[in-house]
Amino acid sequence: MKAFVQVLALVVLTGSGFAATAVKVSFTLNTTDAYDNPLTQSRVYYKYRPDGLPTNTPLPMVLIMEAVADSGSADSVLNAKANAMGFVVVTCEFTGNSGNGGWKNDNPRIIGWEDYDYTTQVIAQVKASDNCNDVFITGLSKGGHMTWAYACEKPDQIKAAGPMDEFINLINNIPQKPVPIIALQGTADSNVPYTMTARAARTTATAPTTSQT
Repeated sequence: MKAFVQVLALVVLTGSGFAATAVKVSFTLNTTDAYDNPLTQSRVYYKYRPDGLPTNTPLPMVLIMEAVADSGSADSVLNAKANAMGFVVVTCEFTGNSGNGGWKNDNPRIIGWEDYDYTTQVIAQVKASDNCNDVFITGLSKGGHMTWAYACEKPDQIKAAGPMDEFINLINNIPQKPVPIIALQGTADSNVPYTMTARAARTTATAPTTSQT
């Protein structure tokens, strides 16, 4: 958890400038629609593994839940930190889900497990391909919402979550168990009130920490 906090702090405080290369991974997701009918989707994620890291040593992975479809280049800052600290960066996309209009991350008992299944399969694949063990998840804005939602619905899949500039609707996404959270939120944000983020952190986290700016 301490290392995760350090990484997120570096991301917030450091400007972009590192031209990293991420590998695009395409796969078929077998999930369900809103009525629990079988649904097959073509999905992708981007994986960045620093050069020179031995595959026989387990590494942590950090999932970035992108708010918009991206080629992986938006995460160059975190890739640079991965080089320095030794972890795998995985950029996730909602591209390929129903409508391609955003993450499907409200109440999974109503709209199905679509993007939760996607995230879980990405974790499983990267664990297998890159010998990763501890999983951390983060995202900004709508990506932060997906971070909150996955932490609520699938806490056993992750070690900690770091949503940024977003809150969660605790009526739709009910925390299944406590999970370590570091929530980064500005008090001047009129679209995402700080008080709602703080409430979500208190409800979801074992040791909530919010950063006021």
